[in-house]
Amino acid sequence: MLLSIQACRGIAALLVVLYHLNTDIFHGPKYFSGRPFGPIFDFGHAGVEFFFVLSGFIIVFAHGRDVGRVDQLARYLWRRFQRIYPIYWVVLVGVVSIYFAVPSFGKGYETDPVTILSSFTLVYADGNNVVAVAWTLYHEVLFYAAFAVLIWNRTAGLVLFGAWGVGIVIFHAISPDAPSFIGFLASPMNLLFPLGMLSAVVYRSGVKLPAGTVAAVGALVFLAYGGAELVYGRSKAGPLLYGLGSALLIVGLGRLEATARIRIPRILVFLGAASYSIYLTHYPLLSLFGKVAVAAGLRSVPEWLSFLLIGGVTVAVGCAFHAVVERPLLRWIGNARKASGPHRQPAQTR
Repeated sequence: MLLSIQACRGIAALLVVLYHLNTDIFHGPKYFSGRPFGPIFDFGHAGVEFFFVLSGFIIVFAHGRDVGRVDQLARYLWRRFQRIYPIYWVVLVGVVSIYFAVPSFGKGYETDPVTILSSFTLVYADGNNVVAVAWTLYHEVLFYAAFAVLIWNRTAGLVLFGAWGVGIVIFHAISPDAPSFIGFLASPMNLLFPLGMLSAVVYRSGVKLPAGTVAAVGALVFLAYGGAELVYGRSKAGPLLYGLGSALLIVGLGRLEATARIRIPRILVFLGAASYSIYLTHYPLLSLFGKVAVAAGLRSVPEWLSFLLIGGVTVAVGCAFHAVVERPLLRWIGNARKASGPHRQPAQTR
């Protein structure tokens, strides 16, 4: 993994944390009375758009050579399963337990068997899910399945992606009434994965690019639309504009790093490594720490201080979760798979 991309992943996770902290904890009377920094973090939801583009980039970066090689399909599926499900299931079990113990914390569907099954498998059912941020993982799993077709058969995969993209465009051009599942399949967010795939192809190509300029333009597009959104509100073009900025930023930074023209701070690299844990845990942690802060009387201190404290502790706990739970769990799964492999030597011969 490119360190620059890892760092961007960490920054994107922080954006999502700041977005939910600003809109769900401080924007409303349940916890606090107002947003101490105004709406400045309200565009932080675009961290998700960045993640989707990055997913497309990473899949081609890691598995591009597997396209059309059906013998690599099992390996690809295992790696994708290992990356998404085990640590997510740990969080899911914890959150489900809380909703069963204190049903008033939820909206009612969190303990519904269909919702729990859908949340466990990350297969879309009715749009409800137990872990609030897991809606993005449904899109991730859908993309992984589509790319699996590309590995199984290059032609079939290209036809699938082409038809999917055209179908999304047509769906939003005619805006029909359709079941929620069709809306899920036709979400413009799904276009961000192929955009990331294309960015990986460009990155790996021999095309010479002014990497610094490309990265700067990408950051400018991303932030400029974020600023426009704060003033004028969201638009249908938003995901694609954020996606375009993300793709340019990823390619530019990747090329800069490849030519040793930038150095990435270690703290950002670590945040990137911990980004999935931060992302999965931050919403229930924000809710918990918001309740604790109110009970502890933090409404009497400056709200900007409460904002920084809650946000900082949430990210810190997410990082600790990565170090104490996610990394050991993945290491154990990897070791267990190696130990059970078909080519394992008998203990006495090792």
